[in-house]
Amino acid sequence: QVNIDVIEKNLYTGDSPAPELMIRTSGETRLSDFMLWQASSSITYFSPVLWPEFSLWQLLMAVFYYQRHQMKLEKIVASDNSDGSDDITLKSLHQQSIVANILDN
Repeated sequence: QVNIDVIEKNLYTGDSPAPELMIRTSGETRLSDFMLWQASSSITYFSPVLWPEFSLWQLLMAVFYYQRHQMKLEKIVASDNSDGSDDITLKSLHQQSIVANILDN
């Protein structure tokens, strides 16, 4: 039987915690295959720099991007958790729409 636990155990990162920051180089804005699954709870930074030229400065830019967006996401989650609603599906849909709006700005 296939379920979430079986899928997560069979991924390359099955024994690792979910990544908090994912960096995609070369200006590509797509993720392949099960990388979408692994990055579902990550902040993704798209760098225009190709991998061989990726330097410490680009890494610092990605970390600053992560810090800025992580604070916004924490505020969203805190405000949604304080409303007392028990409907997890509705909350997650609401969070996704807020996150999408923030990341588009």
